[in-house]
Amino acid sequence: VRHRHGEFFTPDGLADRVVEWTWPADRPLPARILDPACGSGAFLLAWVRRIRRQVAPEEARERIEAGLSGGDRDPLALLAARVNLRLATAGLPGAGRRPRGFDLRRVDVVAEDVEVEPFDLVSGNPPWVNLEDVDPARRGALLSRGRELGLLASRGANVILGRAKQDVSLVVTLRVAERYL
Repeated sequence: VRHRHGEFFTPDGLADRVVEWTWPADRPLPARILDPACGSGAFLLAWVRRIRRQVAPEEARERIEAGLSGGDRDPLALLAARVNLRLATAGLPGAGRRPRGFDLRRVDVVAEDVEVEPFDLVSGNPPWVNLEDVDPARRGALLSRGRELGLLASRGANVILGRAKQDVSLVVTLRVAERYL
């Protein structure tokens, strides 16, 4: 089932490495960061670790709660992300107060429009799945959006003969870039 949705969870070490590559430590931290397909929160947790290294503990909790946002289609993955974020911030000052909470939303970034302010950075791992493997109930929305973006072929010999492998990760990536950056 997870494969049909393109759910492949990113190891922490890889998420940490990608965060370091995309935003060098000598740059000021971005104020607003989005992981639109956050799963259990690997990239959000990498940003928590990064913020904790670069910001005073007194400021870290507010930066994390105000600056990190995530979305996913899977409510169980979002629950795991919320628990992981709570555990990762448990030792920060202010742990005894009522937390502001984390901006985690159940959303399909391809099929739904969510009104939010633009983000400074999108950091994450989009779903990696061929269109032919996607749940048929979702395939139409992905195909339609992909065609609108000029990414998925709708005709031609390879499509007709079934030889075209059309991955949805680029559709998700471009949709997120046009909508949230």
